[in-house]
Amino acid sequence: MTISDIKDRLTIETVLRHYGIEVDKNGMAKCPFHDDKKPSFKVYRDTNTWCCFSGNCDAETGDVIEFIGLKEGFISRLSGAVVGCKEGKYRAILKAKELLGSGNGLLEGNQAVAGSLANPVPLLTLRVLYPSPKTKKLILTESIIDAATLLTITEVAEKYTVLALFGTMGLTTEHRNAINQLTQLEEIIFWMDGDEAGEQSVERYAKQLRENYDTNQQSSNPAW
Repeated sequence: MTISDIKDRLTIETVLRHYGIEVDKNGMAKCPFHDDKKPSFKVYRDTNTWCCFSGNCDAETGDVIEFIGLKEGFISRLSGAVVGCKEGKYRAILKAKELLGSGNGLLEGNQAVAGSLANPVPLLTLRVLYPSPKTKKLILTESIIDAATLLTITEVAEKYTVLALFGTMGLTTEHRNAINQLTQLEEIIFWMDGDEAGEQSVERYAKQLRENYDTNQQSSNPAW
């Protein structure tokens, strides 16, 4: 399921009901993002978006995922722009998928790591921490959102296990321990940004992991 699918299927009114926010017949409600004395929060059912018209509110306008991110504190707004790490936005997407009632998060059948390996974000299963022992092809991504993006590609989800690092310095002891359990591993692919930090991390981690595995391919941005 893609982000567009979630936005199409999850209505803003469903999200508001989840948070106990009542909308009147005119599509107005008291804004949950500031001390609203009278309804200034407008719901647009035709576009599945919302807007707060109060000058005392920084939330401004957005869609269902942005509402969840702001309400849960995963993201924030500054001068009209959405502010938040990739992981924060991803957690908002996971929450939206949960509200759709489809079970175990955005990625079905193959999962990305969120939070930390020791304390994963709720909704992610233990297979996140311990990839299948039968894994033969492993992709290490720079971030959770990169992993989520790759797993929207059917061929990748079916043929590869995807594990998210925590940035270019994010290959932790927990990651290494999980990889060390993969006795059938044949190939490790690095999916990093093509900048200097990404290239350096690929070189550094390839050297570390080569001590345990004869990897057939390392790439900063492989083409599919």
